[in-house]
Amino acid sequence: MTVMEAIQQADAMKQGNAATQEQKLQWLTRLDQTIIQDVLQRHEQDQALPTADYTDGDTAAELIAPPPHDVIYVYWLLAQIDLAAQELNKYNADLVLFHDAYMSFMGWYRRTHRPAPMPCIRLGGGLR
Repeated sequence: MTVMEAIQQADAMKQGNAATQEQKLQWLTRLDQTIIQDVLQRHEQDQALPTADYTDGDTAAELIAPPPHDVIYVYWLLAQIDLAAQELNKYNADLVLFHDAYMSFMGWYRRTHRPAPMPCIRLGGGLR
């Protein structure tokens, strides 16, 4: 899913929302940077980690989570739109959908990617 596709899907579901495209780009950037830090960096990578900064307006950029897990972006945008509009009941409902989809993505990623090696720390020189 591209940045623009996520924004368009969220906008179709929340027609007339007051969130600007710049805000939505910041929200998507924050989510993908969280995915990099909390998920990707904890696993071995075949290639360099993405930078995930969409605030430059690159709406054709591919988001990190692949289908069918890319629904997290739409749920995330819906939640942020409702939070910004102070629609807390809607925000909570959107956040539950996001959380379930995000946990599903994290579980899939952990099952299909090898964990990064843990640094080895040597303690002392034995027993005294």
